[in-house]
Amino acid sequence: MKNQKESQAMSLHLGKNPTTEMLKIYFTKIHELHLSGEGFPANLDEVWALAYGRKIESVRFLKKEFIEGIDYQVLRQKAENPLGGRPVEKYHLTVSCLEYFIARKVRAVFEVYRKVFHIAMNLSIMDVKPMFSKDKPFYDCVNLLGNIGYSTTRTAIYSRRRKNPQEFIYESGWKMSREYSLLICKNAEIRSTYNRLRERKALYLANENQLSLFPEGGAL
Repeated sequence: MKNQKESQAMSLHLGKNPTTEMLKIYFTKIHELHLSGEGFPANLDEVWALAYGRKIESVRFLKKEFIEGIDYQVLRQKAENPLGGRPVEKYHLTVSCLEYFIARKVRAVFEVYRKVFHIAMNLSIMDVKPMFSKDKPFYDCVNLLGNIGYSTTRTAIYSRRRKNPQEFIYESGWKMSREYSLLICKNAEIRSTYNRLRERKALYLANENQLSLFPEGGAL
């Protein structure tokens, strides 16, 4: 599965100054891979030139500022040289790593990334299609809340309606306004980011504790 998904983006290598259309095509493909469940959809070989002068600089920064196994993964392939040699390392990035490691470092690149990725995710509202009432979009409570991992019980929906009655209508089930739906999705995104930060901290502390078992300069 990994190789199949990887091959879908192999023809989308970006140079130092890609056009806006090239960036749009690339980020759209990454967005699609992300939605399909690919945890590390971006290949460093395709994007490092957007923000760094040399690949080795990007790899050095990646290893310094991000955590392997959470923000990126390394796939080691056998060297093509028949005489042997060191394995080739391929770096694959999560969407959040791609954003902060690459996209946000170049304003023009981030503008395209934001329009394609952030807005596409928000307007799709977790793949729940809207229904319209008086030309305004509303989203099904059960489908939307369920897709982002929130409770869909009658009590949970009633609690939301009681706090924000102006954001709900009833047509073949309770529906929420576009603005309220976007707010819920944003809160879910923040919750997900917080959980990832907790995982990063736990992994960091585990690595620190492991290193502390071996005093600097001491023998193993």
